[in-house]
Amino acid sequence: MDALYGDKVLAQLSMKAGIHVNEYLGVHFNYEPPTQSMLTVDNGCEVVVNFHRVATPAAQLAIHKLLNLINTPITWWDIWNLFGRGVGDEKMRLREGWNYVGHIELPIPRFTVESFAECKALCVGSKSRCLAWEWDSVDRECRISPWVIVGFEAKGKFSGVNFEEVTKLVDDCSDRRKMNAGRTVI
Repeated sequence: MDALYGDKVLAQLSMKAGIHVNEYLGVHFNYEPPTQSMLTVDNGCEVVVNFHRVATPAAQLAIHKLLNLINTPITWWDIWNLFGRGVGDEKMRLREGWNYVGHIELPIPRFTVESFAECKALCVGSKSRCLAWEWDSVDRECRISPWVIVGFEAKGKFSGVNFEEVTKLVDDCSDRRKMNAGRTVI
């Protein structure tokens, strides 16, 4: 609420519409570009309000043109179909030279393992909800995360999405949409 101009106006309008701006309460605001947006269990079915860190005017225009064609609210999981491979793409289970976890400053579980198969197994078998994993073939580090991003190229990395968990979450969003059909959504 302390930001000047655009962000402040957006925050004020959102608060009037009942969308919390406080980062700890809100799930509508996004601090990354579409391909690096962290999709989680908590925000997956919620409407996305904005993107940040879209560096070039050309990239901003491309996002605008794509989103301008859509007449319904866009959820975080819709980002997969708009900017990524689509949730139904089984190639997400393992992709060489890719990163589905992202550049992160937040602490997540890290392990030293000998193969991407071991890393994937740690994610799939995790007691806490793991949506994506990444294994670095150089330092043998495995990172598992409670979020997933559309991703980006990452040399020397193997990465994947916990397909079963992600599919359940997407199906849950579809069920919620059907239940809320006809209701006003902001």
